[in-house]
Amino acid sequence: MSTNSQALITAAEDQWRILAGTIDFNDLDMVLNRGEAQIVDLMKSKIKNLEKAMKKKLAEALHTAQSGDAINGLPDIVSTTTTLHGIAPADAPSWVAGYANDTAKALSIADMTTAYNSVSDGADHVDLIDTSQTLFEKYESLVQPQLRFADSRTADAGFENLKFKGAVCVLDKNCTSDRMYFLTTDYLWICAVKDRQFYSFPAVSANNTITDVVKVVWYGNLMTSRRMSQGMLDGRTA
Repeated sequence: MSTNSQALITAAEDQWRILAGTIDFNDLDMVLNRGEAQIVDLMKSKIKNLEKAMKKKLAEALHTAQSGDAINGLPDIVSTTTTLHGIAPADAPSWVAGYANDTAKALSIADMTTAYNSVSDGADHVDLIDTSQTLFEKYESLVQPQLRFADSRTADAGFENLKFKGAVCVLDKNCTSDRMYFLTTDYLWICAVKDRQFYSFPAVSANNTITDVVKVVWYGNLMTSRRMSQGMLDGRTA
């Protein structure tokens, strides 16, 4: 029986990424929009609109390969060749996506089954399938006779959803049109700084103006602790 130390875990580290935006308040606009004449709370409305725009930007970034100061995207998570969280596949052979197939052909149930089974392992199985409107509607047409809408949690969150082998399949309009991700969310999450989730700094006056500026920031990054539990189909068509 060997008593040699066994390396079970390799440290996965990454950079904090910052998403930021600004809004300005002209003093005249604030004066005209106060008291009984006030139609809306101008400051709250502007901050809410900025947060909405920032969330859209974040959703788009989740479907884009990382570059510059952007966060990690799902393309980075499911890659079989790129370094992720400071770990290169050559240094840790298991540090690649569980399945990545790029074949130009129509989506089929057989393709989805292979992807699902390749990524799943025992009790660890795919629980979220994220795909474009094109492929979502293709899958919907394939299962039309036995269609089931079964997951109230995702329905309440604003998604139209279907099921595949127990995994929730969601339509994501930020997803590339020919791609379908097979994700095990137990090993996938967005690390975030708790008190910097769309945090609004106090307004500051711009130099030599009657305008105040508010900065809104979000700190975080997309991470995985088990790359083998994530996969994708690419190049698929309806």
